[in-house]
Amino acid sequence: MPRVSLTSRPPAWTIAGMARIVSVVITDDLDRSPGGQAVPFSFDGRSYQIDPVKKNRARFQKSLQPFMDAGRRVTQRGDGGSFPG
Repeated sequence: MPRVSLTSRPPAWTIAGMARIVSVVITDDLDRSPGGQAVPFSFDGRSYQIDPVKKNRARFQKSLQPFMDAGRRVTQRGDGGSFPG
C-alpha cells in the first residue's frame, strides 16, 4: 500500500465559502523522500506496489534485471488467467 502524506494546515477559524488547497505528496517507501512514482510488480503469485523515486527505481530494476533477462514474460488474458508470452 503506498504511503501518502496529506499536507494541509486547517485554519483556527473557518470562513464560509473559503477555499482550501490540499497537497498530496507521494513519498518513497524506502527513504521517505518526496516524488515517488508507483511501480507495480508481482512475486510468488502476489502483487505489490512500491513508490520509489528515480534513484531507488533504478536500484530496484538493476537488482531484478538478471532475473528478468533469464525469465519469460507473462501476459494476462481478459479472464484474469495468464499464459507465457
